Amino acid sequence: MFVVTFIVGSILGSFLNLCAARWFVGGSCCWPRSTCPNCHQPLRWYDLIPIINQVWLRQRCRFCQRPLALDWPLETCAGLLAASGLILPLFWQPYWWLLCGFYYLFAVMDLRQHAILLTPFLVGSSVCILLHCGYYHQPLHVLSALFSAGIFYSFASLTHSFGAGDCDFLVLQCGLFGWQIGLQILAFACTLCLLTYCPLHRYLPRQIPFIPYLATATLGCLYYQLIPL
Repeated sequence: MFVVTFIVGSILGSFLNLCAARWFVGGSCCWPRSTCPNCHQPLRWYDLIPIINQVWLRQRCRFCQRPLALDWPLETCAGLLAASGLILPLFWQPYWWLLCGFYYLFAVMDLRQHAILLTPFLVGSSVCILLHCGYYHQPLHVLSALFSAGIFYSFASLTHSFGAGDCDFLVLQCGLFGWQIGLQILAFACTLCLLTYCPLHRYLPRQIPFIPYLATATLGCLYYQLIPL
């Protein structure tokens, strides 16, 4: 079961990577076929197998031998994220999969472009809110969202330490789970950032993408059942 879930998660992660790359240039996630960005040769179906094919070809195009985007670590993370949910009561419910999918998409967008597109974020937020309120009958913390929005956006405009996407993501968490959980997520994300910055500072861009840390912190809180559902 672990292997099957890992494969499914890596395939979904590969598809979301494609969506994140194409939506920023106004493309479709379904058409045309994937091509090499260097020689524009259409890739064959076995060139799209997550992780295995990229490692086998040493992250290079089969045709022109030029380096391709480093996607297999992200696909591995997606597979591990899906497989790790096996021990959760939420695993067989749509909320866990949709939450993981949307948060993974937001994280990949921030890693690639240091921004998240408004339309996918609004769609993902709306779906999460509807499931949270309609399926689980949990209240939406509107006052917490408004209060946190005022704090985070003011802090970001004064210090320029947060991006607009970071603030949007934090406000969503405060609206779903309350401002107390939102502050825990922020503290957890800052701790993860500090722990990983020193060994990875040579490979990180000057503007650190923070949404991956926020998404990891939120899913970590769900994983350890710190967020009541």
